[in-house]
Parts: sequence; C-alpha cells; structure tokens
Amino acid sequence: MFGHRRASGAAILLLFVAGPCRFPSAQATPDRVKLQAVHATGSKRFSEVEIARAAGMAVGAEVDPPDFQQAATRLLETGEFAAVQYRYRPVPGGVSLDFQVSDTDKLMVPAFPNFVWIGEAELLSLLRSRVPLFDGRIPAAGNEANQVAKAVEDLLKERGINGRVTLDFSAARAGMSTVNFRVEGVCIVVRNVRFLEAPHINAEALNRIGGGLVGEEYDRPLLQLYARANLNLEYRQLGYLRWALEKALVQVLKEEKDETQVLLTSSVHEGDQYHVGAFRWSGNQAFPMEALSEQLHLGPGDVANATQLEKDLAAVHQLRRSQVRQPQQPSCACA
Repeated sequence: MFGHRRASGAAILLLFVAGPCRFPSAQATPDRVKLQAVHATGSKRFSEVEIARAAGMAVGAEVDPPDFQQAATRLLETGEFAAVQYRYRPVPGGVSLDFQVSDTDKLMVPAFPNFVWIGEAELLSLLRSRVPLFDGRIPAAGNEANQVAKAVEDLLKERGINGRVTLDFSAARAGMSTVNFRVEGVCIVVRNVRFLEAPHINAEALNRIGGGLVGEEYDRPLLQLYARANLNLEYRQLGYLRWALEKALVQVLKEEKDETQVLLTSSVHEGDQYHVGAFRWSGNQAFPMEALSEQLHLGPGDVANATQLEKDLAAVHQLRRSQVRQPQQPSCACA
C-alpha cells in the first residue's frame, strides 16, 4: 500500500507498508503493537539513534500506523531534511520502522550576540543535548530555530533570569548565513573593559577606548566594531598594520533579575611594526617627482604611519586638482 502527501514546501512524505502487519482494521478495536526496531538511511549528518530520537520513536513503545505518520511529519518539520520517507513491516514480536531521508543543504550558523551567562562552547554543547538534531548549524526552514530559542530560554529560567529569546534573520537577508538569537527583557551592561597584550598603545588611549564602552548595553558585534575601529586609529599611526583583536571574553560581575553587569577582556596581537622602505612614483606627467615627494612627511626608515601617508596622498591629489590648464586662445588669419 502506498500513500503520499506534500509538506514543508517541496518535500514529499511517502508511506510504504511492506507485507501484512498485524494491525486491525479501522472498525476493529485499536490494538497497538510493540516497536521492535527503528532504522534510518540517507543522512550524512545524523545517526539512526539521533533520527529516532527526533522522530519520537522509542524501541519498546506501543505504536500504531498514525504514530509513524506523525513521526515522519515531525522529522520533516524540523527543516533538517529535504524529504522523508518511511515504511513499517512486521517482525517477530511487533513491527520495525524504517526511515529514508535526504539532508537539506540550506543551513545557517547560529550566533548569540548578547548571551553572557556561560561560554559559547558550553552553550552549544548544552543545546546539542536538548535539541535532538542540533549540531551547531540550523536549517533555514522548519521549526528547529524555534526549538533552539526555547532551549536558550529554558537555560535562562534555570538561572532565575526573566529573559525571552527572539530570532533575528536580518543577517541572512543581507546574504550572510547567520541567524542571531537575542536575549530580550534583560539589561546587560558593560561595567569594565580590559585590553591585554597591547604594550605599544599608551594607557591613556586604552582607557579612552575602553571607557567609551562602559555603560553601554552589551552587544558583541557592535562593541567589537567600536573597539576595532578605535584601536585601528592608534595602530595605523604606529606602523602596526596587521594587528588583530581576539573575541572578547565576558565575565558576569553582578547578576540581578532584570540587569546583568559584565567585564570584557580582549587580547590584542600587535604583529610586526612596519617601516618605510622607499617611494616610487609612476604615471606622473604634470608634476616632477620632486614636487610630489615634497608633499610626503615620511622618509625611508620612518615608521609606516598609515594615517600620515593617507593625509600626504590626499595633498598630492589636491595638488593635481588645483592645476589650472590655461585655455588656448583662438587664432585668426586675415587675408
């Protein structure tokens, strides 16, 4: 007996019953039989055990055909599979259920821009244990993103925090394969900032940059953007052109019902300091090289101050724009 229906867009759910099975007719008393085995094929990402768990099918449970339909639908609705097929067949002592699935290739990476209570690695590990098919990626369709949001909310409640989690797909709409899980209803405030391993930037500049973050609501991407932009201004003047800022470590300093205060600690990798080797001009016809070089304040051996170099090159462009070509006067030949 074959049957089919359409679900979750273009996915097809197929039903195939192999051989006679000792289920009664619709008019008979609805006896149930024991599920003796669950098998799954077709997935490169999930094991049989993981698929059976997500389907809600436990070996030893008493089942009937509507349970199989519901289990297949449950798998399809997660969004992890482009299609789900199943069949059941009689075996000694009950029935065996077989799934055939195909993995979706439309996946997104979850981000938690303002979750500060536990580290991201631990958070992902907890979510894997609570959301059956979550493996660090989330399907673009289906209900798994909502399952993850619910699991994060449960973690907050276990800590006594009255927060809710909302889904932000704005990055995905902008072409990035990211979905943000944001905690709402809790004020997360930066109370202190530390920069480690930044010996070539003076303490006054570091305090000024860090002070610009103190009192702000914690949002990791925005705060990282601010810190990088301001540190970059300092390092470009000092010739450190390939420096890098690690992701900030977040430590909860004070935790209340509606407000959490945090300390941010970021490590800086300064890299090598660059110096000027030589300048070479090419393509200049309107001005001699000496006139162009006079606009430069850097010489061979100087620290490669990228900020100063940009100002000097802007002066060179201004010099070129200021050049006024005298129009030729028309000539008249009289007979």
